[in-house]
Amino acid sequence: MPGIYDPTGPGKLLFGVFAAMAETKRENFRESTLEGLETASRKGIYGGRPPVSRPRARRVVPCFRRLP
Repeated sequence: MPGIYDPTGPGKLLFGVFAAMAETKRENFRESTLEGLETASRKGIYGGRPPVSRPRARRVVPCFRRLP
């Protein structure tokens, strides 16, 4: 795909700007996720999958935990 990536000065600069923007966005996602988790824990709300209490699962899961 000619013309998409330009390894000269302006192309490197543009790539660097995009990389910095992506890194900033990722940091913002992480911060807001951690804030949300902290707020939820203060309210006593915990996310994730509900615990499995089916009889077959109680028999099978320990077998998988013993695997290397």
